[in-house]
Amino acid sequence: METVLLVTITILVLTVLHELGHVAAAKALNLRIFKVGALLRPFPHLFVAVGYPKVFWKKFIYLMAGSAVTLSLLLICFLSGQLVLLKWLSLAFAYQIIMETNPFYSDFTIITGIPTDDYLFTKKWYIHFFAWMCIIIVIIKMF
Repeated sequence: METVLLVTITILVLTVLHELGHVAAAKALNLRIFKVGALLRPFPHLFVAVGYPKVFWKKFIYLMAGSAVTLSLLLICFLSGQLVLLKWLSLAFAYQIIMETNPFYSDFTIITGIPTDDYLFTKKWYIHFFAWMCIIIVIIKMF
């Protein structure tokens, strides 16, 4: 029970830090932030709504900033040896990475510029889905 609570709290903290990465990137790129909040659709999640820039590299930096925060924290925890010592921390990072890279609704699907309904089941989507499944398999093998 303690592990479930630790994993849940850690996922919430990682999610908030992920969104703060988007906020920091939006501020650095001078993007207008309309709203920071939570939604229940398509699943419960936090979000940052901004005026997307027309320049692709700015949009890319903004969208990838959240994942960059997660990967940076993962690297810090890995290098400090915490992932080996604390299984609950590893589980929280595994869940976070799976959610952040999913091909159904994530920053990686938004960056394509294709509406989600049009992106699903395209050639790009199948490549994304295959890569996502590989990530999941590697995570499962690690545990």
